[in-house]
Amino acid sequence: WGHASTAVALARRLGDPRALTIALATWVLVTWGPDDTDARMAAIDEVIALADDLAWVDVVVEARNWRAATLLQLGRRAESEVETAALHDWAASSGRPFFVALAAMRQIGTYLEHGRLHDAEHALSNPPRGAHASPNFSEAAAAQLFLLRLAQGTLGELLAVIESFLDAGQAPFAWRAARVLALVQTGDERAADALCTEVRAMRTAPRNWLWLTAVALLADACIAIGDRRSARALELALRAHRGDTVVVAHGIATLGPVGVRLESLEALIALGLDHKEVASAA
Repeated sequence: WGHASTAVALARRLGDPRALTIALATWVLVTWGPDDTDARMAAIDEVIALADDLAWVDVVVEARNWRAATLLQLGRRAESEVETAALHDWAASSGRPFFVALAAMRQIGTYLEHGRLHDAEHALSNPPRGAHASPNFSEAAAAQLFLLRLAQGTLGELLAVIESFLDAGQAPFAWRAARVLALVQTGDERAADALCTEVRAMRTAPRNWLWLTAVALLADACIAIGDRRSARALELALRAHRGDTVVVAHGIATLGPVGVRLESLEALIALGLDHKEVASAA
């Protein structure tokens, strides 16, 4: 984070618009987290303005994709859709592999959001040529496959793969949260303990671009099994994001509004309080 900010400051002092564009774009990606939407939007807008002046179309289009994701997190769906349409238009007109793949990922996210599971399955099985040459697209496809199997109720198919990833010691917090939800959906007896472990891990997990996704997945697991022990910690973690939509990565999928999860967590907490009142009265 500090190095990215230093690079932006240095580029400003140099007065080099191309260097500043690169530094700001890097800053957006390095600092992307659940709490920085205002600063992120300001930086993205500046990247777009600078790149537009430089006729640097690739950067303009990619930054508009970042803006689409940020607007969606803020619940500004109509504005987000305008930005996403620009990405699809550029991908179609340019035929550039990176943007074609990016547009395909965004389209799969739309299919998932609207329950078009057959279309999502087909698109994931038939990616644009060269899409999986990039680790970023491979990771995005893996996340979308997880969400597809979640919607289909068949996460058991992926549990062994997720756990082998965890055993390698490389899995980020979001995939550990995904494992918890897979355990819950498959009725695995380890689910409750795994949930408690990852809820405790929230305190030290990096608040990066996947933090809100991970906490939302844990909240879904908590709600599904009615774990009042974990509900309080998750409610506290999500409280500041009540008005947000959970956006996965840079917009490859959404998990719906935080507010709905908070209502369910609050109901769980209240249920626990009611039980204590009954016990006290007895």
